[in-house]
Amino acid sequence: MSITGDGSYLNTLGIAQYRVGQYRAAVDTLARSEAINSTPANGSHPADLAFLTMARYERGQKDKAQESLRRLREALKREQWAENAEAHAFLREAETLLQEATKAPRSKLGSGYSTNHFHFFSWVLQKCAWTGFP
Repeated sequence: MSITGDGSYLNTLGIAQYRVGQYRAAVDTLARSEAINSTPANGSHPADLAFLTMARYERGQKDKAQESLRRLREALKREQWAENAEAHAFLREAETLLQEATKAPRSKLGSGYSTNHFHFFSWVLQKCAWTGFP
């Protein structure tokens, strides 16, 4: 199976890219992930939208970030996501980033992420490079 055609792999890669500050790559990867993961019946996956929102924001694409955030809020109204704690945590992280634009700089790892997480995200990126992706 190719990583380029699997939305869950792309989502993980995009999140890792975002967490280590590779925002341009994260936007590209997460946009592909969302295209694969979204369905007419279920809509978009909140993780795709949340990290796409944050990566776009970090790239200076403020209007696109706001649009992704709006879509994320709509997605969380769907029955399958309404009670999903992880999805709502992603929403809070995205909202916090966009609201804290004028405050002091924050860690790019995001709240609650340790150095071990950073090493994991770096490892994911290395594994993808070894496989020739993207």
